[in-house]
Amino acid sequence: MSGVLMLFYILSIEIIYTIHQHHNQPELRDYQRKKTICILDDEVEVGLALKFILEENGFRVELFNNPLIALEIIKVCRYDLFLIDIIMPNMNGFQIFKEIMQVNQKAKVCFITAFEEYAELFKDELSNLSISGFIHKPIEGDELIKRVNKMLSSKQNTVK
Repeated sequence: MSGVLMLFYILSIEIIYTIHQHHNQPELRDYQRKKTICILDDEVEVGLALKFILEENGFRVELFNNPLIALEIIKVCRYDLFLIDIIMPNMNGFQIFKEIMQVNQKAKVCFITAFEEYAELFKDELSNLSISGFIHKPIEGDELIKRVNKMLSSKQNTVK
């Protein structure tokens, strides 16, 4: 698969993004390709841990720690699932969710947070959004994979 390699230097951390040029390639059926997950988390260590677990279990993962950069990439790349931290600088998870929905109303989005009180605090806002799931950090690797597989296998993009 051909692509463009871009290097960004953010806070002295080298983050590598590969953007695949889908317009030159035939669309693969879902069962012919790895599921691609986009992680947005401003805590680099947490994002890298999630990325490692998911990649070890056969997923393609792209990690962003800056929501503004992520939004530009999201406009041109296809993802099967988004894992989005709620509390981040520049934009919060809800703002990012709304931007994603403008690009793809059928996107599967799961919020992740280390703060249980945010789940209660944002309960009303969460109930009005079509989210696929909610994950409390930290999460065990096996549980993460189980939850991700459940969200990906669901025909709907919302939690029932």
